[in-house]
Amino acid sequence: MKRRLQQNMKAVETLLRVNRLKNRKQVKRIRLIIGGDHGQGAFRLGFRVLIDTEGGKSPMCKTINIATVYCKKEVGAILESTVIDWLAEDLKQIHDNPLHLLNLDGRAVCCFECDMDNLDDVLLEPIQVEQLIAGDLAWECFCLGKEGAANSWCIYCMLGPQQWSIPNHDRGQCWTMEDLNEMADSDKKGAKRMGVKRRSYFPWIPLKNYILPILHLCIGLGNDVIDYFGFLVEWRLTKLSDEEKRWKNRVDELNVLIPNQRKVVNDWKAGNHGKRRTALMALRRTRAPSNGGNGLNHDEVDELAALDATFEAMGKLRDTLIAERKSLNTKIDAKHEERRRPPEGVQKTWYLEMERIYRNHNVKREDYHKRKFQGRPLKKIMQKAEAIFTDAKTMLREFKDDSVADIDAKIDETCDEIISLLRSWGEVFHIFYTKKPSAEDKDKFKNDMADAVAKHRALRAKVDDNNDTPKLHCAEDHGLEAIENHPDLSLCIEEWVEQFHQTERKKVEAKCKFEKDPEKHAQLAARKRAGMNNADIMAQCRDTKRPRRGPYKKR
Repeated sequence: MKRRLQQNMKAVETLLRVNRLKNRKQVKRIRLIIGGDHGQGAFRLGFRVLIDTEGGKSPMCKTINIATVYCKKEVGAILESTVIDWLAEDLKQIHDNPLHLLNLDGRAVCCFECDMDNLDDVLLEPIQVEQLIAGDLAWECFCLGKEGAANSWCIYCMLGPQQWSIPNHDRGQCWTMEDLNEMADSDKKGAKRMGVKRRSYFPWIPLKNYILPILHLCIGLGNDVIDYFGFLVEWRLTKLSDEEKRWKNRVDELNVLIPNQRKVVNDWKAGNHGKRRTALMALRRTRAPSNGGNGLNHDEVDELAALDATFEAMGKLRDTLIAERKSLNTKIDAKHEERRRPPEGVQKTWYLEMERIYRNHNVKREDYHKRKFQGRPLKKIMQKAEAIFTDAKTMLREFKDDSVADIDAKIDETCDEIISLLRSWGEVFHIFYTKKPSAEDKDKFKNDMADAVAKHRALRAKVDDNNDTPKLHCAEDHGLEAIENHPDLSLCIEEWVEQFHQTERKKVEAKCKFEKDPEKHAQLAARKRAGMNNADIMAQCRDTKRPRRGPYKKR
């Protein structure tokens, strides 16, 4: 327990020591941000300490990775058995006890329990450490007791995809910690629970201290735009084989038939026949022999069987159409993969040429996360959207489908639409990353966000009829709220959590790769990590390093 708390206190001590105790300014506020994210085969947990001082232009900052869990997926049971218990215990103790800054022999020392009699050794009044949560939506949902609900329910309000996808919808009622705990203790089932499975692991941290995952919003929304562009090029602008055209036309038909059949099923369930079937099923349960009843009579049994047969036939037709569309989409994806990785002898496809355009503008895909663009490349794409997609116009004319009427105009229209949307998102994320945005910035943010969301929905309507993603909803309904709650939002954003995936592999895991036993590997990595997090050990290592010999000199 003391070692874990000492790690948290070391960050404060190190910052004050680096900034010189003699010239230290008065500490106004200390924030402890807990961040978690899964990537590259491991879940990584860390924290960032922000110390605000009087007269300081920006907070002092220290970031440390404290735990790594090697797992294929961010599963709640794994996190519960590894990090959550001691993390909740430590954070509760930090919440219950103020932080004391003491002067021991000219050295800044932090502790959460102090019984010193000499007040001259106390550097400032005890200060309460504010706690925040950062990371991706899955991690924040897990902390709130809503594991697995990130795609189905909003983390901040009580809306679901069907409600938040309506243009100009009313904002949902925001959750409070009391509401979440009340829902967790209730006996409601299914969708009525709104994704809540248990009480929050950290009930003392208010919901407004859960940082909006700006980086993951940028990655999700940016890749959505790139995917929409790929779909439109693939199916509307470039040449396809006759077989692919048949698949495409059939998928377009199914995209109309499936919603219609779903409406037929739902209308039947809401109509007289559906209500009668529900009543007979309830009556059958009430009259069950286990409840002392005699069951349904012959006429009721026959009526229920006929209604069941009708309902099953409609549902079977709907499921058959869905299965057919899934099968066709699998074939379509396989053909798309062929264009991404063409067979030997094929040197040029529109996909490979588009990748060359990205690389010519210093934009590169990563080899993980299904080769999606990450944060920095997407920011470059938003900044260079006009140059990139102007080059794309010229390239696409080489692969255009001449059988499509006004194909050149459609190529220009599609690329211009992508340029406009990426510019709009670029303006939105520019304000997200602005330090202490002004009132004018916030007004501009509202207009830019409304413009970007409207364009995003219009583009997606050309591709599919799906609901808005949770990331689009969070950006639209809770983006301004995040800026107002945290004026220095750019320091709290989870980018420092994502950096653990790179720094950990280089500084810790690469030095332990010779150990093949999983348990010993984890123990060795933990020792390496503890050493890196200890400022005294790292200073000692630097002092004991031999000086470089310098260039070779002939004797």
